[in-house]
Amino acid sequence: MFTFLLEKLEELKELDTDFNVFGANSHKYSFNPTINEEELVLFENKFEVKLPKDYRNFITNIGNGGCGPNFGFFRLENGIYDIPLNKKQSEIITLKKEFKFKKSWNLEDFPKNDYDKWLDEYDDIKWTNGMLRINHLGSGMYSNLIISGIEKGNIWIDSRTNEGGIYPSNYYNKELKNDFLSWYLNWIESSIKKLKNK
Repeated sequence: MFTFLLEKLEELKELDTDFNVFGANSHKYSFNPTINEEELVLFENKFEVKLPKDYRNFITNIGNGGCGPNFGFFRLENGIYDIPLNKKQSEIITLKKEFKFKKSWNLEDFPKNDYDKWLDEYDDIKWTNGMLRINHLGSGMYSNLIISGIEKGNIWIDSRTNEGGIYPSNYYNKELKNDFLSWYLNWIESSIKKLKNK
């Protein structure tokens, strides 16, 4: 799978020498150094988790952050923050607690007549349990790798910053798979298609 993925990524890179794909100018199709097995085990032991196999293999064989959808991947160690781009104002996500959702969620059952109270509940760190931030979509929205529960290995979007809720990455196109590698490959292939159709 990695061989095909890297071949497609090279094709994208050759097509996008001017970095016209959204966010490409920030990562320029390059990866950070890989993480070694010892560092990975230390992380997993510290946070009492076992990372999904495909993601684990990706960061140990291809790169620990860098080239990826939108503005690229965060390093593993930055994914524990609810605001990875502003660690000082971040809370730490509880990775070992089970991810709460099986379908899209937007705090529908909480009364919104007291907006401040609703917003406090909506922004509570507990909703990020079991999420690893891996990618910034822009405007405070994040792609998250789920590392616990039945959604483990899949990508979900946290769009609470614009009151869009939390939902699977394939919410708007159920024909797409939303496991980590499928999500990554879909970004490559859709970017190639857009460039070829310009």
